[in-house]
Amino acid sequence: MQSLSQLCYIFRLSLWSSVSAQEWQSEALQCVLQGDCRRLARLSLDYPDALLTHDNDGNSLLHFACRIGHLDIVCLLLEKSIEVGEQNHLGQTALHLAAICGFTEIVERLITSGSPIHLTDCSGANALHNASFSGHLEIVKRLVSASTQAKLDVGNKEGFTPLQLACGNHPSVAAYLIGIGADTSHQDERGNTALHLACYDGQIEVVSLLLRGKNAINILNKTQNSPLHLASFNGNSEIARLLISSGVSLR
Repeated sequence: MQSLSQLCYIFRLSLWSSVSAQEWQSEALQCVLQGDCRRLARLSLDYPDALLTHDNDGNSLLHFACRIGHLDIVCLLLEKSIEVGEQNHLGQTALHLAAICGFTEIVERLITSGSPIHLTDCSGANALHNASFSGHLEIVKRLVSASTQAKLDVGNKEGFTPLQLACGNHPSVAAYLIGIGADTSHQDERGNTALHLACYDGQIEVVSLLLRGKNAINILNKTQNSPLHLASFNGNSEIARLLISSGVSLR
């Protein structure tokens, strides 16, 4: 004689036997988008393969949960052994998305679950590039501490390092990266250093930080422009005066 729990399981199977795999996958995605962890957990009992759902761009449920910020769903998916380092069609892992969106707790959970930190997407960016670009200082610190060989000076396909990506709008991230030894003289594919970029964007706080170190202030980029040229082009007169007072060449 079958137990009540066995009868309930058989009933669920018969109830869902006519439901297509596509419908299961759609239901699973809706659970993630709506942040309904309990419903997703129940769904996974009846149709475990629903957790393997991907969209047309190669995004898994884990990608969606990390992009939206649903920590409980991330934990559920990781407990179900969903592949933590899977890449979508753009080469992004869930860690890439959590880092750029600023979800610190999710980043922590992904790292402790073995997410590859240095994996790059199709633009050559890793999670540290993404966090630096978005200005998420605590995530930047966590990514650096998680690696025994932090790759501070690796450029993406345009040659931008994490420091260079932070120079536009995120002085606190730039200050941290400079403080732990990021290369301030690195040149991107256009020959720009961090100082070029900070001068161009009018980031006087970052410029001041860079000038405190042994930054080569007269380096020319591939169009033969110095940081002073870029500051002047954009009307950043205060930065231009700071550069001149620091001994920049006026030629």
